Amino acid sequence: MHTDEQSTTEFKMILAALEVFDFVIIGVLIAFLAGGTTIASRRSASGAAARERLCRIEDKLNLLLAHNGIEYVPRTKERWQRLAESNERANAAKEYSETHSIPLEEAEDVVDQYLADISKST
Repeated sequence: MHTDEQSTTEFKMILAALEVFDFVIIGVLIAFLAGGTTIASRRSASGAAARERLCRIEDKLNLLLAHNGIEYVPRTKERWQRLAESNERANAAKEYSETHSIPLEEAEDVVDQYLADISKST
């Protein structure tokens, strides 16, 4: 078992083996990791603040619509969107292609992007 004196001697030997440049690299790595953690925590806080701001804006819009006697009716989803959300990707692409008169490959890209956007928002 090591005595305190042996441990201290081993620690001094490790420090003696490191050069000044090694300490600079270690310091830069520590600063980089600490900075990354700070940025990540700020982003999550700003994301929550953005969601709160969006909710307030929606509330204000709803008040303006109600005050002016305007009833908001959300647009219904197109058939291709309902098919895509029901895991019928091929049928959704075919429907989109026929409805918008575009090639099937382009319609598949549109459906894929639509599904990607939905998965991001949930």
